[in-house]
Amino acid sequence: MTVLEWYRQGWRIFKENPVKLIIVSILCAIIALLVNFTQNSLIESLVYGESIFFLLLALFIGWGILISTAIGISIFLVQMVRGEQPTFASVLDGFRFFVSGIIGAVIVLVIVSLGTILLIIPGIILSIALSMWVFAIGDKRQGVLAAIKYSFIITRGRRMRIFLASLLGTLLVFIGSIPLGLGLLIVIPWLWATFAVAYEDLNSAYIAKLSQSQSPSSETTYEITE
Repeated sequence: MTVLEWYRQGWRIFKENPVKLIIVSILCAIIALLVNFTQNSLIESLVYGESIFFLLLALFIGWGILISTAIGISIFLVQMVRGEQPTFASVLDGFRFFVSGIIGAVIVLVIVSLGTILLIIPGIILSIALSMWVFAIGDKRQGVLAAIKYSFIITRGRRMRIFLASLLGTLLVFIGSIPLGLGLLIVIPWLWATFAVAYEDLNSAYIAKLSQSQSPSSETTYEITE
């Protein structure tokens, strides 16, 4: 599929499920605002050298909530792309990956940061290569390292496509934010659906590749073999 096909499919999914997607978007925004407000309040009220442990704990928990929510949304969206009827409980399913999600985010952040420090372009390439790990960890139900590796594998040969899709998404977010940000109620869930379509496209292509290289008895294997 091309970038435009990703977006067309994402738009189709949005049109078929506008209420669910908008509600999930609003809930996600509320969670993010509450976490950000709580963390900022703790930082402002912190006396230097006092209760630093509780501040770090609060930051850790807040970060875990955001990442778990992102994983839950990815589960919700992939189910929708596959023609299933996900419930809002699917979003809460992301909290099963609370600790592993934080570990994964730290690993990805370190890898991308190192690539950016060396040269900016390697950092961009690595961020694109690892961009599907959140979808992978929720979909494959594997460990965080396996999810990161899976993202790296399925994006191989298609990273320019993901980069162009991200650029187009950035433009749409800018346009959607102009009318008092109201357009984001449509743009954000559309982008979510689009990248869920992209993940499913990359995932299906990789599974098909495995099926061609394996014996019939293991055609449905989802394990990472590369």
